[in-house]
Amino acid sequence: MSTKPSFYLTLNPPLGKFPRQLPRYLEVTMLFTVSGVSAVGKTSLFEMALAQIPHVALLRSYTTREPRENDLPGEYTYLSDREWRDRELRGEFSWKVPVRGKMYGTRRDDVREALRSEHPVLAAIVPDRVQAIHSLADSFGLARNVRSIYILAPDRRVLLSRLTERRGLSAEDARKEVERFADWDHAAIRERRFSYVYLKDRNSLDDKFNELRSILLRPN
Repeated sequence: MSTKPSFYLTLNPPLGKFPRQLPRYLEVTMLFTVSGVSAVGKTSLFEMALAQIPHVALLRSYTTREPRENDLPGEYTYLSDREWRDRELRGEFSWKVPVRGKMYGTRRDDVREALRSEHPVLAAIVPDRVQAIHSLADSFGLARNVRSIYILAPDRRVLLSRLTERRGLSAEDARKEVERFADWDHAAIRERRFSYVYLKDRNSLDDKFNELRSILLRPN
């Protein structure tokens, strides 16, 4: 695995010129999980973070699906079915989930490395696995080092438009996708096992990114 770069949460500092002292809240390493329904812009926001925030790092996931053009650098390690089974038998995964016949998962050692790294790491996590990340952090004695963000979906009309126009789904497939995620926002708002920081989707990617950046900069 390649070495993960450092991550400085400053507002557009000149390259090579970083603060001598980090803010108090960055003295504790943070793993930021980011969740939300399909088409709220998680991949685009991460891409903007990679481009605009110096040295941002992503938590690596593992999958048996083929690479896609919009996969971000360092986001996935691609495994054959046999390689997946071998790692699964060794108990490497902290969580795993099937999606459309392909497996996705995150290794325990990668989570521990992110929690103990010198600087924060971003991770796109499906909502029903966020608690597992918090529990794992707690088992490592690093519960303070994880923070979770949830992107609230726009209205149904906007979401359907994004799925059909940007992702190329048929109207029927887009409707099924929206129905599949119908309860995610309500469940996130009712979540009591850990605290989410909520990010509103105002149908502007720049606005969402600025709000995300403000959340990352906010003291604990």
